[in-house]
Amino acid sequence: MNIRQYERGALLVAPIRHLPTVLDLDADTLAAVYSEASRVARAVVEAFGVTGLNIFQNNGEHAGQSIPHHHVHVVPRYPTSERRRIFRQEEFTPVQWSTQLETARIVRAALRDGG
Repeated sequence: MNIRQYERGALLVAPIRHLPTVLDLDADTLAAVYSEASRVARAVVEAFGVTGLNIFQNNGEHAGQSIPHHHVHVVPRYPTSERRRIFRQEEFTPVQWSTQLETARIVRAALRDGG
C-alpha cells in the first residue's frame, strides 16, 4: 500500500533488488514489475469496483521521484476522482492507519481470489 493514498487502494510495485530508475532495470525485471502491476490492478478493480486506473512511475528527482528505488504506482480511479489530479501531498495520521490496513486486507483477499 502506498502511504500516500491518492485514491483508496493506491499501491506501489517495486523489485526487491534496489534499482534507482527504469534505466537500471534489465528486461526481465521490467517485465516482472509490470506483470505484477497488472495483477494488483486487476485485484484493485475487483476489490473496489474502480472505473479507471493510473499506472505510472517517475525517474529522478526532477521527474517527481521522491524515493530512489524504482517503483510503479497503481492508482485506482473512481467517478468522483479529480481527473487531472494525480498527486496529493497528504500523509496518513495514526487514525487513518486502520483504514489503510483494512484496504490492504481487502486487496490481499482479491489477490488470493485470482486478481
